[in-house]
Amino acid sequence: DGRRKVWQLIWKCDIPPSVHNFAWRVVVDSLPTWKNKHKRGLETSDLCPLCDTEAEDNFYPFVRCPLGRDLWHTMMVVWSLPDIDTIEHTGREW
Repeated sequence: DGRRKVWQLIWKCDIPPSVHNFAWRVVVDSLPTWKNKHKRGLETSDLCPLCDTEAEDNFYPFVRCPLGRDLWHTMMVVWSLPDIDTIEHTGREW
């Protein structure tokens, strides 16, 4: 409904519109993840196609997938990102 702090954070950031859109799609669970495609009958499996160990939802590729974690640690060298182990999946809008 637009009153949550995550929306304020997303829309007030000085970032390109495509990044706003991507962040919004993460929050509302509309990315074409394997889990979402599987729910719609577009894929036979919901497992991550890169590591094949867990269902790929919005959270998995960024925080739990071994390859995503490696990317996160690489980006931490350049940007001030939080420690990946402090990020929790608290629901659809983590």
